[in-house]
Amino acid sequence: MRFEPQRGIYAAGEVTLQNFQVHHMVCSQDRVEISGWGNIFKKYTIDIAGPEKPKVVDFAEDPTRRFDPAKDGPDPPQFDYAQAGPVALESLDPDHQYTLWLSASEKNVEGGVEHYRKAELTQADAQGTVSQRLVLYENRFLETID
Repeated sequence: MRFEPQRGIYAAGEVTLQNFQVHHMVCSQDRVEISGWGNIFKKYTIDIAGPEKPKVVDFAEDPTRRFDPAKDGPDPPQFDYAQAGPVALESLDPDHQYTLWLSASEKNVEGGVEHYRKAELTQADAQGTVSQRLVLYENRFLETID
């Protein structure tokens, strides 16, 4: 996803990644680095510079690297682990404010706790009226109680 004054929020394209649990994500103006664990450590570098679609420019796997929760835990704000609430995003758009809204809830259900997480990007004018809204992430999962 990208957002800018002329186009607002729009999809810049997609890249395909192997399935793994993301523990670290660093976003900059021209690239995104995503890393974490599946069976082994994986790291992707995605080029997002320019008007063309994003592309994976580097991929690394390290079967010798082991997960250490003290060092390799999630960096806030990551969608599923972040504190709920708004995160103001920097933008060159003088007429709009872009906000990442993180929400979380838990509900006791038979056999466990149902967790719900959502991340949504909004574009609002100076009065706070939302003109665009896009759900980036939504997850519902059951934590069973033994």
